[in-house]
Amino acid sequence: MNDRSCLLRKRLSTVLSLVFAIAIVMGAGPGLYLVNPAPSDSAAHVTWLGLPILYAWIVFWFLVEAMVIVLAYLFLWDAAQESDVLPESQHRDGPHGNTNP
Repeated sequence: MNDRSCLLRKRLSTVLSLVFAIAIVMGAGPGLYLVNPAPSDSAAHVTWLGLPILYAWIVFWFLVEAMVIVLAYLFLWDAAQESDVLPESQHRDGPHGNTNP
């Protein structure tokens, strides 16, 4: 792997990590207070496209998290890294390689 490819992968991993962290905070954390209408506000919209607004908010951020995972799977994770991390006895093919005929 050349230096440019390594730099691009590092940048992508940093961006994806930041987006994932923001999605976690915005989805089920303090971000809920941004869309949760006050009970005393009678003019507040409590639905969006027929869904409760809190549910739509959480589903949106879940989809953001899922996209980050898919992008990381497609562009960052590879089998070479897995073989560097796992002990030989835990590889997919077993300790002595693939034993299937």
